[in-house]
Amino acid sequence: MFRWFLIVSVLLITPRAFAVDEYSTASDGEKKLIKQIVEVLKLEPSTEVEKKIYDRIDFVFDTKNWNSYWLGYNDLESSKIKDPGVTFVEQYINTSDSGTFIIGFLYDKEAKQILVTSKQIRYASKDIALDAFKTTKADEEKFSVLHETANYALLQEKGKVSYSNFHIGGNAGIVVYIEQGIIDL
Repeated sequence: MFRWFLIVSVLLITPRAFAVDEYSTASDGEKKLIKQIVEVLKLEPSTEVEKKIYDRIDFVFDTKNWNSYWLGYNDLESSKIKDPGVTFVEQYINTSDSGTFIIGFLYDKEAKQILVTSKQIRYASKDIALDAFKTTKADEEKFSVLHETANYALLQEKGKVSYSNFHIGGNAGIVVYIEQGIIDL
């Protein structure tokens, strides 16, 4: 009896003991998007590279309803940028509840790094945008005001390349969150 208990216990505990990384649980659509970024950047395909990119932008997938489109520098017929050492893609991701994300990936083959710039565009009523601004501005330990006028402001998260851009016009407001980071390959 004890032997069966031990076997059943091991079978139940084993999957939890070996924590599954977040990328392995990503949806087919999420993995397709990540593989597309790898391909357009002309990276050597590998699960390790895909995981690093996914981990950097996984916040985009906090919603169930999204779609995307991308542009690279080769999309313009007049582009003369053909440097094989530097590649670029910008991913546009629309969501049903988190606004629009614009995420740029600049890969430098020599540096073996990807510069990732992400922007999240959120719109709301004037009151909601003003409340978000006031809450962010009040957190003086975390944010500093770079500039502020009657209808727009830019705040930076201290010690980071991370900004919150607020704009009020009429009865509407928009907030653009911008941040930059590096993926080492």
